[in-house]
Amino acid sequence: MEAQPRSATEGEVLVAYSLFLLQEDDGGLALDEIERPDDEIATGGEGGIVLWSAVNDHYPRVRIEQWSGEPPPSQETWEASQDTAFTVSVTGWLELAPIFGAGADARRVGLPRLGSYQARAYVRGRDEARQRGAAQFFHGIEQWLLQIWALPRVPSDEEEFADPAAGEDESEYA
Repeated sequence: MEAQPRSATEGEVLVAYSLFLLQEDDGGLALDEIERPDDEIATGGEGGIVLWSAVNDHYPRVRIEQWSGEPPPSQETWEASQDTAFTVSVTGWLELAPIFGAGADARRVGLPRLGSYQARAYVRGRDEARQRGAAQFFHGIEQWLLQIWALPRVPSDEEEFADPAAGEDESEYA
């Protein structure tokens, strides 16, 4: 069966120190444990993903899609893409977030279960963002697409939680 989108949300988030987060809404992503390898745009870990922007102090546009399985590659033009794995173990709700301060304007994404996930990150507009420079607080020049799907269960992933489709899902597909 071909993978289908389950939910999607879109919004802007403040980039600081050239990064922003997609993390469990308990704020449990351990930034001090994540290092950025050269040319990486996304680094997954326990609690979510660190997303590496081209410059500081701006607001990229980010679309987050949660899929029933691995989605087909995007047919749009992107400057870079990367897959990364991450786990959720507390709430199962992801939020787009800056590394400090107020949150983003995207709705939370409810995942179907706790456990391991894969994300495919796409980005464009990095060259134009670099040309504008840091600390300009521009909006929407850098654009991201984040596609998320569950990886096969392992014995430690057995804990279930409330189904977001049962009334709490904040996505446009609910």
